[in-house]
Amino acid sequence: MMTIGITIGDPAGIGPEIILKSINRLKKIKGFRFIIFSPAGFLHEYCKKIALDVSLPITSSIETIKRKVEVLETIEKIPYRLGKPSKKTGDAAYRIIKNGIQYALENKISALVTAPVSKFAINLTGIKFTGHTEMLKRTTGSKDILMLFVSPALKAGVVTTHIGIRNLSRNITIEKIVSKLRILTDGLKQYFSICHPVIGVSSLNPHAGEGGYIGHEEINIIEPAIRKVRKKGLRVDGPFPADTILLKRKEFDALLFMYHDQAMIPAKLLSWGKNVNVTLGLPFVRTSPDHGTGFDIAGMGKASPESFIAAVKLACRMVEQTNSLTKE
Repeated sequence: MMTIGITIGDPAGIGPEIILKSINRLKKIKGFRFIIFSPAGFLHEYCKKIALDVSLPITSSIETIKRKVEVLETIEKIPYRLGKPSKKTGDAAYRIIKNGIQYALENKISALVTAPVSKFAINLTGIKFTGHTEMLKRTTGSKDILMLFVSPALKAGVVTTHIGIRNLSRNITIEKIVSKLRILTDGLKQYFSICHPVIGVSSLNPHAGEGGYIGHEEINIIEPAIRKVRKKGLRVDGPFPADTILLKRKEFDALLFMYHDQAMIPAKLLSWGKNVNVTLGLPFVRTSPDHGTGFDIAGMGKASPESFIAAVKLACRMVEQTNSLTKE
């Protein structure tokens, strides 16, 4: 039986709640068991705070897990207040992610599913943190990675991730687009059984730059990148204006956008609550829900576990697909 690791996210947010609400459904997933990485005593205390009747066994070692869902307390007990991110909760979230990554690199878990963290809280510790995706790339030593949003309606990757709009243009290069298209193509083959992926590429500027009148990135960067990968046999088309490419989405197996919100706005509008954030290019499978820490509703019992459950189920499917390819 394969093991999926789960990190709780920021302890003051809704991450623990959506995990706890998912326990009974996780137990029904065949072929997998789940280990939740948590501070000491935390989940028992959290259940009391939000009046959830969930009992979870605690294991002392990942190698001795026997039940369908167990808790591994990887760090010491921490102080926290629901809905109040702090240096303490940021530090706890960061250290738990590091532990989860290490277990994945050591092949002690088959995949990692991460609940939402607070960039604000982690940065209070003095650690420069821009997101899970960037941390995963750095910590695993991966040459490059791709943030991909997956839902029943759309698969959307991004060239740049968590950077400001004013920094976009200088962070979009021919080499970067080529790398993302290769990762996306390989990921669609490996994890989604798409033998000959066809990918649509968006523009950066409105109207795809209007022949250079609005911007030159399409002419100087995006089009040359597309020509380059086509010569290598990749099936890629574009660049299309970021608004109209969505009307053509059924012609493609996935779309590649230039920046975060170009992808996230349509992804959430088309499939709110069903999106999964996938990191391609890692030496292991990693997924997460498509929402944030929800500090404003933490502890109120309002958080929906649906996106988290979708993230877990997709991680399981990706692991199964990888294993089936390995056996061939």
